Amino acid sequence: MQCYDCFLESRASTVPVSPSIAAAACARCGAGICGRHAHATYAPIPGAPASTGAPEARRITCDPCYQAETAAAGQT
Repeated sequence: MQCYDCFLESRASTVPVSPSIAAAACARCGAGICGRHAHATYAPIPGAPASTGAPEARRITCDPCYQAETAAAGQT
């Protein structure tokens, strides 16, 4: 699978560029994403007791989904 964001960039470029190999799939939209376009966020699993000291869960999203989620949460 190739990175969808790299694919879009290559279509917009006048210089031929090969899309990168996807390293993950976006947790929100499912698009394949490379390390350059991936955003990792960490948060506790909902419903898990805070006092257990359990590690936070990792969530990988693509750039458009990350931007939309942070804008919706009022973060910059």
